[in-house]
Amino acid sequence: MMTLVRTFRAVTVMLSFTLMLTACGGDDGGSPPPPPSAQVTVSGTVQAPAGQVALFSKPSLWDRAIALLSPEAMAALTGLSSVPDGTAVQLIRIDDAGNVTATLTSTSVSAGKYSFNLTSLGLNPSSNLLVRVINSGANAQMRAFVTGPTVDLDPISETAVRLALERIALTPGTTLNGFTVTELRDITGAVNQLAVVKRLGAGLNIESTVSAIKREVASETGLTGFIVAAAAPGESTEGPGDIGNYFPLTQGNTWQFQGTHSETGQYSNTVKVAGTKSVGSVTTTILTENNPLNSRAAEEVYYLKDSRGIWNYGNSDSSDTLSPSIIPFRELLFPLNVGVTSEVVNKKGVNFGQDLDADGKNETADVLSQVTVEAFENVTVPKGTFTSAAKVVHKTTITAFPSTGSKSVKVIGTQTLWFVVNLGAVKRTLEVQADGQAAESVTEELVNATIVN
Repeated sequence: MMTLVRTFRAVTVMLSFTLMLTACGGDDGGSPPPPPSAQVTVSGTVQAPAGQVALFSKPSLWDRAIALLSPEAMAALTGLSSVPDGTAVQLIRIDDAGNVTATLTSTSVSAGKYSFNLTSLGLNPSSNLLVRVINSGANAQMRAFVTGPTVDLDPISETAVRLALERIALTPGTTLNGFTVTELRDITGAVNQLAVVKRLGAGLNIESTVSAIKREVASETGLTGFIVAAAAPGESTEGPGDIGNYFPLTQGNTWQFQGTHSETGQYSNTVKVAGTKSVGSVTTTILTENNPLNSRAAEEVYYLKDSRGIWNYGNSDSSDTLSPSIIPFRELLFPLNVGVTSEVVNKKGVNFGQDLDADGKNETADVLSQVTVEAFENVTVPKGTFTSAAKVVHKTTITAFPSTGSKSVKVIGTQTLWFVVNLGAVKRTLEVQADGQAAESVTEELVNATIVN
């Protein structure tokens, strides 16, 4: 399970120590100049069955070998190949029926990728802005909603476009504007995650591949319900749920880890789902750890899992003076969108909970925590080797400001976790840096687990 509280604890301890050493320091030398305005771009890979945008294409033996041996072997949909360099990619707008209303510009695939500079075109991501490759002679195309800086074109993105357009056709009064850019991104991400979980492969052509993906989507009630909710105006409060059960919170689930701490050496830690606890009006699930970070002090952490992700409602650690100022917060959002960074905590001037410069006032801190789903990949731990593990990186930056006006101190904690379908976390690492210097590192790997069906 998620243990972002570990990062908060480790960072808070390091901050406390560093602040006490620097409480008599000078000012921080002023603020740096603001960065230049960033360019808004969209780019991505372009892949199709046998690398052909065609109604029918039979992959050769060579195509199949390349698909297995290439870096894309861990892609959500196996058996795809890059389309030929020089293939035209269009930037288009469509109407609610999917008809192209404007072709804004085009570019060509190079080294399997395309790119558009939206800033130079005076554009931003929107619900009716798409990228497309088309083979008019074969009456075949692949489209993708432009929802962020990285948008891949493949049968998964085409499936997501069709799912949105089909929902509009089925619901009178529904329009593309009813879908937010974030919702369209999440529909694509959820379809991608489902393809990973089901280990789907490419068919003979785009149409057969899309049809196979849509059949799997139809059986995933959380995802279909999310598409219905997303079609309504505004941002939906629903999500697609935990597709693949990467975060199993059934009562009695137990995980046994072996760990190594940079300062205290080797240790073991057992994590267990152990009951529920009311936090205000919310019933949370209790996750116990008998030796977190080799602290030799058991702890409870309180979680809520819903269709949108994982909520953290605090913990039982009385020495954690920071978490009470920022809970509740989402540790992770569903779906697991590869390459997307989400800001889960961004609070300024929170009560640090400690008076470290002995002036009778608690220090304050700025807390920024971001989570990125980096990839689905293989991972090996003592328990075994697992495919399609979700690699999730939490980066937490806490900047503390002494109440005496002394120099601020910044500590960064980076926690990387690997989650497996129907099993949960199998590996966790934590790296802590204080003012740019390595201060602490921890690694835990799964040795055994008991998962209750």
